Amino acid sequence: MPSDRQLAEGDYLWTDFRSTFGAMRRTGTASPAAAILHRGRSNVTRLCAGLTLELCRSIRPGQTGRDIYRTFERLWGTAALGQVYGAASRIGHGGGLEVTEPPSIASWSEELIEAGMILHLEPKLERDGAVFQFEEIVQGRCGWR
Repeated sequence: MPSDRQLAEGDYLWTDFRSTFGAMRRTGTASPAAAILHRGRSNVTRLCAGLTLELCRSIRPGQTGRDIYRTFERLWGTAALGQVYGAASRIGHGGGLEVTEPPSIASWSEELIEAGMILHLEPKLERDGAVFQFEEIVQGRCGWR
């Protein structure tokens, strides 16, 4: 809840939209690790951002949320980014009139991906007390290139 308390090192902030820090959006933490990641000087941040874009390019109609999640797991393992952020049960979701809509992009999701859907892909990286996500919003056209 809102209060007059000032942020302290290690505090974690979460907003769902319209918060920015340079080109980064949505999350932040008051820690030295976050400052390094925010500056974009870390190879880890480039790997995570690149992984998110590659995941976007891999999506095809007829897949399930689980299929996309399996691709994510393979890409994450190849990038050697460490353990997947465990506080979230999914790495993406559909979008539309509401902030989040089906389908879920998660290990348990059997929801089908259809051409024309809007998907938010947002795998999260946790490193040295900072949590980051590189969210990409994609719309599937007929062929999902």
